[in-house]
Formats: sequence, structure tokens, C-alpha cells
Amino acid sequence: MTRTFLIVFCLLMSVGGFAQKNKTINNPYYEFKTTGLTNISRIELSKEETRVYIHNTFLPNWWVMFNKDDALIDSDTKKRYVVKGIEGARFDKKLWMPASGDSTIVLVFPALDKKTKTVDFNDKIFGISLDEKLAGMKPNHTVPFEVEQWISAELAKCTQTQLANYDSTDFFKKGDARLIGYIKGYSPKSSVQTGIIYLSNYLTHEDYPIVIEIEEDGRFDATLPLISPLYTAAQFGKHRLRFYLEPNQTLGIIIDWEEVLLADRLRDRQYKFQHIAYKGKLAKVNYDLMRYNFEREVNFNVTNYKRKKKLSQAEKIAEINKEKLIELNKLDYYSSIWKWSDKADEIIRNKIHLHYGYDLLSIAEQRQFAARRDTANKELQKPLSDSYYDFLSEIPLSKQSLCINQEYSWFINRFEFSRVITQFRNHPSVKGSKPLNLFSYLLENEPKLTDDDRKLLELNQKLTKTEEEQLFLKEHGQNFNEFRSNYDETYKQFIDLHNVTNYHADIQRWDLASDALFDKYGINSALQMDVVKLRSLKHKFENTTKDSSRELWEDIKKAIENQVFIAAGDELYEKYYGDNVAYSYALPEGRATDVFNKIIEPHKGKILFVDFWATFCGPCISSIKQMKDVRKAYEGNEDVDFVFITDERGSPQKKYDEFVEEQELKNTYRISADDYLYLRQLFKFNGIPRYVLIGKDGKVIDDNFKMHQFNSKVKDIIAKENSLLSEN
Repeated sequence: MTRTFLIVFCLLMSVGGFAQKNKTINNPYYEFKTTGLTNISRIELSKEETRVYIHNTFLPNWWVMFNKDDALIDSDTKKRYVVKGIEGARFDKKLWMPASGDSTIVLVFPALDKKTKTVDFNDKIFGISLDEKLAGMKPNHTVPFEVEQWISAELAKCTQTQLANYDSTDFFKKGDARLIGYIKGYSPKSSVQTGIIYLSNYLTHEDYPIVIEIEEDGRFDATLPLISPLYTAAQFGKHRLRFYLEPNQTLGIIIDWEEVLLADRLRDRQYKFQHIAYKGKLAKVNYDLMRYNFEREVNFNVTNYKRKKKLSQAEKIAEINKEKLIELNKLDYYSSIWKWSDKADEIIRNKIHLHYGYDLLSIAEQRQFAARRDTANKELQKPLSDSYYDFLSEIPLSKQSLCINQEYSWFINRFEFSRVITQFRNHPSVKGSKPLNLFSYLLENEPKLTDDDRKLLELNQKLTKTEEEQLFLKEHGQNFNEFRSNYDETYKQFIDLHNVTNYHADIQRWDLASDALFDKYGINSALQMDVVKLRSLKHKFENTTKDSSRELWEDIKKAIENQVFIAAGDELYEKYYGDNVAYSYALPEGRATDVFNKIIEPHKGKILFVDFWATFCGPCISSIKQMKDVRKAYEGNEDVDFVFITDERGSPQKKYDEFVEEQELKNTYRISADDYLYLRQLFKFNGIPRYVLIGKDGKVIDDNFKMHQFNSKVKDIIAKENSLLSEN
């Protein structure tokens, strides 16, 4: 009897030993967090269950949600303990934050094994310690000695001096810059393993995004090809980190992961990082720039954005001018009390002008767009008066420093297509401003015209037609694309002649615009007009032949003195028409190519039209919808297929699934945000939609294909590809 009792007692003790004893840990220590919203304030352990108190810290009137898949995971064994109950909220229901922004709920889990020392909460909080002795302690976020040494050594390699001022003749100077840094408290368990800098060349209108790889220990190192000083931002996840760099300079940055979590919590604004350590010759300028907070960014929120959209044109203009005045007065005040650098002051002042100049030019552009859509609206048909553009005289358009801010690319895009430039499009003094007539050109230059087609062309040019002629047109008229395809070579000659004539006329138009800017607004626009000329080259080279492009570029650069500008134009010409330009090219070895090849491997042997898109992107959605019938027409085609690539961040699962089903998309890939950034860098695009054309051999034919040209080009592409295959 005694022996039986002892055996039963030992068994009970053994079974009980697999469950935790009753224990409470207040503010348990954790190793790493990926969220700024969720904190564990208390853990209660017992033989029956594990109670976890979740303290939510978020914005008032915003919500959080918990679901039945939430789990605690043993950090060592990876055993999962799935939640079995909730108190203070309901599963899969929004929990709205009160005015305080704080709330606490309890998640109930099964009892943990007594050997469990640390647990993870989903993929949000890692290394939660069950040791009461560590309760209340925080992770140690410091910069290791070896990292400090690395940063110092890399900065020491930069021996060139920084620009003395922005009037320097070395302002436009091609050279690589480096951004190096460290994230205190970082862990490879983070969902953010890469960053990106959306670089672009404002002269040639080319993108070249740079991926920032974050090492496991939190270091990062990126090289930026620059043509002038730049004030821009690195994007880590949803958060933007601003910095200023110059060609041939190195900047060190140290970030605190805790501030990344704070930015995650403050989702109603464009969070500006404040707890940053800058190192290197440009540290002072960066500290000064960090200190200034722009009113439009401080006040930005969804409510304010929606309010402004409802304003009338006059109200928008009044508010823009008011905000600009407030910003400039604020800048003048702080300039008088803070001892910051002249560089920082000039950059900030220019940024203010660029922001509001862009806004006012956008209003004018939106009005022009509305006028084209609503031709019956007489008020809209009236162009804005010259006096509307008086604000341009306040912008330092002759200053080199205007190009520093990232916002310059937005402004110059609006400026080059604004009425102050385009108003001379049909000016009578411009030779070649009158458009060429395609029908006349075909009549004069197409030797293979049939009698019926010749008659069609002649009748189309007659202002008045007899009933018999109208009947002939109705009976023999055909789709223009069909008609054109019969005389494709002559049509291409016409397009080239038309483009060359028009592009040469642009030189005269630019001269007229420069004179008008000076006469009406007192603006010396030589620098900006040179930028406009360079930015037009990409489009011109894409739409003219090699010889015509060379002749055109030689004509344009006669009036350009800046050697960096001339070199940029020469390089762009070589990219399109140089001796080394090939029909297609193989992608370089590396992670990005591996990711892309894995996607297209099942489709090799076909010509692939690859579409980079996202559910938030209006033009992406519109293009996919417009191409639905085309995709159906080519379904099962032995030569052509379509591939769609998006990322988890840009296309949330539910919206992605719904749209894919609605559009009957096939060959769709929703990849990680990190892999998508590598593909951005691989194919050099900042914005979407972006279309890439892949040949049957897997090589890139065109990394910036114009999808609206699909119908007119697909037959030639198929013929070319099949011809190459037969040759090989």
C-alpha cells in the first residue's frame, strides 16, 4: 500500500513538473520588438494557464486587433502555445483606442512547460524572459566599440574637402558619395532588412534606386552616384530618414531602434527622426537640417489632406501663399537665434520655395487637364493670366543650390510642362511649328499606294465632299492601324521626320520662353532652361533615329556651357546609340537576378511582358484593366505571356486576392518587400507601373517598355525573336 502511494505520488509530481509554478512577472525583459504598439506589462504563470497582459499604446481613435492565431513560441524549442481566450476585447474585432491612446487586454494561453525560459509573442516581441530577476530591465542599445572603430576608419578614408559654398564652380561634379551607419538595438529578426534610396538623375530623367543592405549586426553601407549635392531620404520600411551628402564625401549615421518603434506608433504623420548621431565632415549641416521642422510636414494628416482637396482653386492658392509666408517668417526667426550653417539655411529656404512653387504649378496643370475634359466650360477654357505665375520670380531659379533638394525633381517636372514654357508650341515665329501632314507625306513618298488608298487619302483632305465621295469613304474606309501597317516603312519615315522637325523647333521655343521669363518676371532662367533641355533628351532619343538624335543633340548642346551637363547628354546618347548597345542584355549575377530568374523560369521560351504593380497604384490598376481583353486574346499563345510582380507591403493580401480574381490574372507573384526593392534596383525604377520586356532566351530586351505600344509593336517583337532563334 505504501509503495503504491509513493509511486502514485511520484507520478503526480512528475506530471505537475511539466507545468510552470504560479509566478508573476511585471514588465518582463525582452530582447527585441518589431512593433511600437504592443507592450507586455505582466505575465502570470500557473499550472492551468498563462495570462499575458498586453498594454497597447497607439493613437487616439485608431485601432488594434487580435486573432485566434496569436501565439507564444518557446524561443529554444519553437513549441507554439496558441491563444485560447481573450479579456477586454474580442478576436478579429477592432479595438478602438480611447482619448488617452492606451488600453490593456489579457490574452490567455495554455500553461507553459516549466523548462521554458524565454518566449516570443508572434513575430512582434522576441526573447521575453520569464526570469523575475530581469523584470523591469530594458535592452541595452549602445554602439559597440568595434562599430565605432569601423565608422571612424571609413570616415578617415574620405580625404576630399566639402564644398565651401553653393556658388562654387565645383557644384556640379560627378562623384560617388557614401552613406554608412549603424542601427542601435537592431536584430535580424526585424521585418526591415533592407532600406532604399530613391535616387534619380534630374538632368537625364533616369532613376537609379539604391538598396541599403542591413547587416545582421545593424551596420549598413551604401554608395550613391551623385552629380551635385543632395538632400534626400533613405526609406527603411515605412519610415524616411533624411540626410545631406555631396559628391566624394562620406556621412556616418547612427539610429536608435527605439525611435523606429516610436515612428511606427505615430502613423498619422510624416515622422521626422530626431535622435540621430551624424558623423563626418557634413555632420554640422545635417544636424542643422534635422533641427528645422517644416510646418506642412508637422501639420500633415489625412483629415487636413481631405479638407484641402475640397477647397476651390482660389481658396487653395490663398492657403498655399499663407503657408509659404508663415514658413519663411518662421525660418527668418530661427535663423536669427540659431547659429546654423549658411548651407542649411539655403537648403531649407529653397525647399520652402520648391514646395509651394510645385503646388502652384500643379494647380495650373490640374486646371489645364480639367479644361481638356470639360470643353463646354467657358471659364476653364480661359488660360490663367500671366500674373498668376508671378510667384516664379520669388524662386531662386538662377541658383545652383535649388537642385539640392529632392523636391527639385518634382518642381522641374511641373516647370518644364508649364504654360510659361509650352505657350510657344504653335508660335508663328517658330520654324516647323506647323505640324506635317501624314496623308500628304504618304501621297508624295509612298510608291506602293493602291489606287483606292490614294483616293482615300485625297478625299480625306478635301474640306467638302460629294455624296458619292462620302459613300466611297464609307465603303473603303478602314482601321487606321490596318492602313498604316500596309505602308509601315514610309509611316516610320514620316514619324521620324515629324519628330525631328518638331524637336529642332523646341530649341526656338526654349529661347522664346527664356526671353519671356526675363521680360515678364525678371527671371534669369539660363540654368533651368539647360536642365529642361537635358531632361527632354531621353524622350527625343527614344523617338528618333541614331543619326537624327546625334544631329539634334549637337544642335542643343551648342548653347550649353556646363561640362557636367554636356557629359550627361553624351552618356545618354551612348546608352541609346553607342557602339556597345545590344539588342538585349543578360542580367548581372546577384540576389536580385536570382529572385527574378526564379520568377520567370517557368515561363522561359516565351516573350514575357513583366508588369511591376501594386494595389495602391491607380495607373497600375487602370493599365491592367485596359489590357484584360488583350491578355485573353493571347491566352495560350506559344510566343507571348504576361507576368505580374508586386510586393506584400504594396498589395495587402485581401485586396491583392480580390483584384487578381476580378481581372483573372495569371502568372502573378506577390513577393517580400525586400526582394521587391532589389528588383527596383535591378531594373532602375522608382515609380510604378513599370514594364520589362524579356526575350525567349531570358535576356532583357527593354527594361522600360511602353505598354501602351503593345498592339503596335508585338508583331515585330515576335518576328524578331523567332528570327534570332532560327539563326541560332
